[in-house]
Amino acid sequence: MSPYADKVMEALFQQAQHLNLVTVSGLARGVDQKCHLLSLQYKLPTIAILGGGMRRYLRSSAKKLIETIVENNGLVLSEFKLDFKPTKRSFPQRNRIIAGISDVLFLPEAREGSGSLITANFALEMKKEIFVAPNQLFSSNGLGSNQLIQTKQVQLLTDFQQILKRFDTTQKNSKTEPLDKGVDPLGSGVCKPAISLSEEEKNLIQTIRLHSYKELSERSGNVPFDYGTLLSQLTLLEMKGLISQSSPGCYFVK
Repeated sequence: MSPYADKVMEALFQQAQHLNLVTVSGLARGVDQKCHLLSLQYKLPTIAILGGGMRRYLRSSAKKLIETIVENNGLVLSEFKLDFKPTKRSFPQRNRIIAGISDVLFLPEAREGSGSLITANFALEMKKEIFVAPNQLFSSNGLGSNQLIQTKQVQLLTDFQQILKRFDTTQKNSKTEPLDKGVDPLGSGVCKPAISLSEEEKNLIQTIRLHSYKELSERSGNVPFDYGTLLSQLTLLEMKGLISQSSPGCYFVK
């Protein structure tokens, strides 16, 4: 984490401390841990999503931070088995959860090809709001951030209130309207909420039916997506209630 990102995070939390919000991050060194530590400092609940098994993290230098988060009404969450060792694929799986449970994603900085950009891609797929702080022109730490801004798919942050006004404690939760019932789009004959599916989603569901309960890594060769896109598609189908996991990476049609 650069001194610039550190300063951005400090300024954001100074303005956020009295608002009704929960922070979500990945417990990694740098911006992630800064997010959790500032949340604790300003008494905001925080959620840490792990990229590996819980017991493995409790044997690491992160143990004290995990205990402090839980002691202060926070949550530490992992979808992996207790002793699962983090891999280059497990962190993108973690990032999809960060994007999925967040209302707003904020990137103070992101290197080119960084995990933060993977999280941003998931958030874009899920149509979540994304705010990115402008970074210095010659900073490698902000190269990915500036490239993301250039795509015009995210919002350039010029005032912290662009994010924080959404968490004003005077605002009341809106009622959730019930879904209209309709015919199962997959033709199973079961009455489910009417859901529109793309051809890619239909093909992916059929692939899961044919390879039920097999590991995701074994199945990925049967679908026309790269790994990151595959995870995003699977997450969207989970959110629509059409598939579920019997264990991390093992999917079945509900």
